[in-house]
Amino acid sequence: MNEERIQAYRNLIQALLSCPNGEEPQILQANSELLDAGFVQVCEAVAAGLAEEGKQNEAGFLRSVASQLGELLGMNDGGDSDNSEGENPRKYVEFIQELLQAEQSYSGIAVVYPILDRGKHLLNARFAEILQQGAANLIAE
Repeated sequence: MNEERIQAYRNLIQALLSCPNGEEPQILQANSELLDAGFVQVCEAVAAGLAEEGKQNEAGFLRSVASQLGELLGMNDGGDSDNSEGENPRKYVEFIQELLQAEQSYSGIAVVYPILDRGKHLLNARFAEILQQGAANLIAE
C-alpha cells in the first residue's frame, strides 16, 4: 500500500466521520474504488487510535464500517460463502448501495424493482448474509 492510497483512505474516513447522518452510503458509493481490504485495515487502525483517545462513538462507527465492508468483501468468512456466480465482492457492495440510494432518493418502493431485476444474479445466500449482518450492525449503532 503506497502513501498516496493510505492518504486517500484517511480522507474517505474523515469524510465519513464528518458527514451528516444518512449521507454515508452516497460517500461510499462515490468512493467505491477505495473500498477494498486496505481500506478495511486503515479503518481498523484509525478506530483503534480513536478508541485510545476516548472517542468511542467514532471508533465504534469505523469498526462497524470495517466489519460490514469486510463481510461484503468476503474477508470474514473463510471463503465458504455461497457466491456461486463468482461475482467480485465489490459487486455486492455496489448493488446494495444502489438499492439504498434509490430507495432513499425516490418516493415509493417501485423504483427498486428494476434494480433488483438487473441484479437478480446477486440475490443468493451470500447477499442475504450481507444484508443480515449490515442490518444487525446498524441496529447495534
